[in-house]
Amino acid sequence: MRFTLSVLLAASLLAAPASAQPAPPPVDTQTPRGAYLVYADEQGTAFVSFEPALATTNVWPLSFFYFATGAIAGSARMTGSGDCGQGVVRGRLTDATGADGAALTLPQGEATPSFAFDRAAAGGDEAIVSFVCGNTEARLIQAETPVFGQPRTVADRYRRLREAGLADRLARSLAIRDAEASAGLVASAVPEAQRAAVNAILRGN
Repeated sequence: MRFTLSVLLAASLLAAPASAQPAPPPVDTQTPRGAYLVYADEQGTAFVSFEPALATTNVWPLSFFYFATGAIAGSARMTGSGDCGQGVVRGRLTDATGADGAALTLPQGEATPSFAFDRAAAGGDEAIVSFVCGNTEARLIQAETPVFGQPRTVADRYRRLREAGLADRLARSLAIRDAEASAGLVASAVPEAQRAAVNAILRGN
């Protein structure tokens, strides 16, 4: 995942210049309200929150969680805006935490790190831009459904499911749902030898 915590804290070096005539996302308020897991890999996860009142003004809350072996190693939250004509989501870092969960001190005002996620960069960047600049159908194909629980909890479920040996897409589909909603998918897609461990993760054990 390109947007590691160390990169984000120096994100002002990566910010793309603003376009002369930004093209915001189309206003599509049919997307169900909530946070969506739009990208995940062994390094971390990225979430985009859809709030109709914010989306109509081109404001997109973003959350990131970074992994180390056996733990979440840090997090960051940002407020983004889509410049869909340029294929970019831009914004500023609002807060971040370290491995111990304590808030990190960030520069304020004009010195607050800015950032830009570019569709052309692929990976997590592309996923963020695709969600922000997509319509309801495309968003639900990409991210399936709003997550069950807090993004940090979902990120940790995904991390643990990957460490338990599940493939990326299956781990995502299970991590975003509660244990009851996941029961059928566990029964049909998870090898029998792994089901007990997977169910324990989904129950928060």
